[in-house]
Amino acid sequence: MKTLRICEYCKKEYPATFKIQKYCCHECSTNANIKQKITKTCKACGKVFTQKRVCAEQTYCSVECGRTAQKGIIKSRHIRKCKRCGKEFYATASSKQQYCSGSCGAKNRTREIYTRVCPVCKKEYITFKSNNRKTCSKECGNQLRTKHNNILVLIKTESLVACSKCGYSKYPNLLERHHIDRDRINNNLSNILILCPNCHAEVHLESRTGRFRYFKKTVNQ
Repeated sequence: MKTLRICEYCKKEYPATFKIQKYCCHECSTNANIKQKITKTCKACGKVFTQKRVCAEQTYCSVECGRTAQKGIIKSRHIRKCKRCGKEFYATASSKQQYCSGSCGAKNRTREIYTRVCPVCKKEYITFKSNNRKTCSKECGNQLRTKHNNILVLIKTESLVACSKCGYSKYPNLLERHHIDRDRINNNLSNILILCPNCHAEVHLESRTGRFRYFKKTVNQ
């Protein structure tokens, strides 16, 4: 049953279909929400001000009060110095921020220098922490790739189509390379054994290396 009610905006009678209905149409509800005002107290100065119902999230009476409140929040933070440029910046007590901006942090990270040994020519070369190159030059990198490709070709030949531990040779494509010194860069033939997946896993499990580094050694009796 529809009940007759009076619209809160235009003061006309209308048949209400819902219990919470306050307005006769959609236009009256939008106009009421836009023109209706709410009284609030400013958090910065304590002044009472009125605002539209649409802007319910407003907490300050003016832009100046908002700025002064923001300055007070910034002053409550700790002042730190940037590790790279020495500029002062604000940070909270719980944060671990050490640089004033992201660019300073990125530049300082790239300055960390490391010395590595080239696996091809055995010479020491200097690289940055962000650089993941494995050789000292492009020529050594090409030589390393050719060695890697030659080993892949030798694995597919007839002399290396069986597991060196158990002799499995039914499906040669399943055979894997095992590095004796556990160095994946050292692809010399004297450092490589051809093993099936089971034997390969057993070798790493017994020595607790690779993916079995943190596994407990269990043997079925």
